[in-house]
Amino acid sequence: MNFSFRMPFRLSLVFVFPFLFSLQGKTQTRYFTTIFPGISVSSPFSDKSELNLSSSAQYNTLAREYDGTSYPAAFNYVDFQIGAVYKYNQHMHIAAAWYYRNTDPGRSSSFSENRFWQQVTFISRIGNLRFRNRLRMEERLITRNGRTEPLKWRLRYQTGFEIPLQGEKTDIKEFYAVLLNEAYFSLSKPRSAFYGENWISAFLGYRISAKSRLEVGPAWQTQIRNTEKEKNNLIHLQANLLIQTNFLKKNH
Repeated sequence: MNFSFRMPFRLSLVFVFPFLFSLQGKTQTRYFTTIFPGISVSSPFSDKSELNLSSSAQYNTLAREYDGTSYPAAFNYVDFQIGAVYKYNQHMHIAAAWYYRNTDPGRSSSFSENRFWQQVTFISRIGNLRFRNRLRMEERLITRNGRTEPLKWRLRYQTGFEIPLQGEKTDIKEFYAVLLNEAYFSLSKPRSAFYGENWISAFLGYRISAKSRLEVGPAWQTQIRNTEKEKNNLIHLQANLLIQTNFLKKNH
């Protein structure tokens, strides 16, 4: 496969899933807008492995009402995650994590989720484009009103690329762009749909220093919420601060 063919083929993968997903919905769609800040801190503890801590919060910016139910301008959820990454080589990374989410915090509808996931990421380059394909398996335990629901399984597939905007690579105080698409597949029943959710994200990144980056941009989330294929459409304004430290390696 030559370069001229591989380039449009790989780029097209980013858009295939949302096109297929859009064919499923057929009735009422709800619309929401949010701001979605997050922070991620990583530290290597060997030449091939690192620890990661991250947290984010999603805030619904405009109050809505659908079918007599109010959705206030308030936090949709806050979350925390701790995980580890093993870099088998420059092309394949393996990771696992524990994730906690509190949805509708401080309200009567509040519930929590403990999530465990395992993933493998494949990284490749064509010229100055950096491609990423990620496959993640999730095990989800959702607790409502003091009762934990049966374990739910979900598969996620993300594809996308990163490209420097000032030269052939991104140096300190330079910009880059990231485009991602992620599809969600429910492996447990009952479920609203097997292919029930999709995210498209576009970020403008800025390398603040050798160990820190800031990425800001919109994300479009489409979610099938019931068996009638009614949808939620959410537009998020995301801002992610990514920091790498060496505090673990100093102990060796």
